[in-house]
Amino acid sequence: KKITSKSKAVIVQHTFGMPAPMDEILKIAKKHNLKVIEDVAHALGVKYKGKKLGTWGDAAILSFGRSKIISTVSGGAAVVNDKSIAENLDAFYKSCKPPRKFWILRQLLHPLVFSLVTNLYNFFYLGRVIAVLAKSFRLYTPSVYGSEKRGGRPPLSPSRLPNALAVLGIKQLAKLESFTEHRIKLAKVYEEGFRKNKRITLVKNVSKGPLLYFPLVLENGFVALEVVKMTRQNDIYLDIWPAKIVVGPEGTHLNKLFYIAGTCPQAESLALESIVLPVSPVTTREDAKRIINLISNYVHG
Repeated sequence: KKITSKSKAVIVQHTFGMPAPMDEILKIAKKHNLKVIEDVAHALGVKYKGKKLGTWGDAAILSFGRSKIISTVSGGAAVVNDKSIAENLDAFYKSCKPPRKFWILRQLLHPLVFSLVTNLYNFFYLGRVIAVLAKSFRLYTPSVYGSEKRGGRPPLSPSRLPNALAVLGIKQLAKLESFTEHRIKLAKVYEEGFRKNKRITLVKNVSKGPLLYFPLVLENGFVALEVVKMTRQNDIYLDIWPAKIVVGPEGTHLNKLFYIAGTCPQAESLALESIVLPVSPVTTREDAKRIINLISNYVHG
């Protein structure tokens, strides 16, 4: 219904690592002569019907941002199945310059600053003070710039991934299998913990593979916000669906991104009613059980 004569490609996001129905999408794309680009930012290593996501379509994009399956703090990759396009991408990448050293330093400081802020957030407000100071002295870069929320480009022009950040990704890539097993195990802990709660809806993961986050759908947006507030008072920092208005974080100008409210009603509703639970390698089984207990005591089912 959304395809017009101007349509050239379909970009498919595998949200939180849950595969989209690629076989059905490919049939529609073939019928209308559309290219298929997979957004695998949330789904590195996930398979759908025995085939890895990112290899179904004509191309795939990956993010190695600060909250992804593996993180170089900033950066990403592109995968294509066309040799000529691959050569063009390679030539473009080689034409890019390395980022400035101060920018690289700010990326390397981010994990340290973030750790201090979260661990000391409620300790005499020390974590909040650190966050304000770090922002004032520009010790880290925002995950999304204001210019991007207004439909523009980030201030940093396309650059090569510096070695200092690439090393972080290589080290984690070697541990991807163990990361994957950990994420799957924690997802099972959450599933078992919330399975009988009738006021919470679990989203079915057809791949049974690793998730970037474990989503919970609550009764409405008010309950979701209250749960987030309650867990923060207990030193657990959850969030509602990261893209709070479907196509971006708070403050995103939908008109600048040519998104019309109501275009994706189900996604818009879920974005407000859902919270996401951590399954990262630093989240322990005990952490997950504490989260389950806190939410279950608040949302009786």
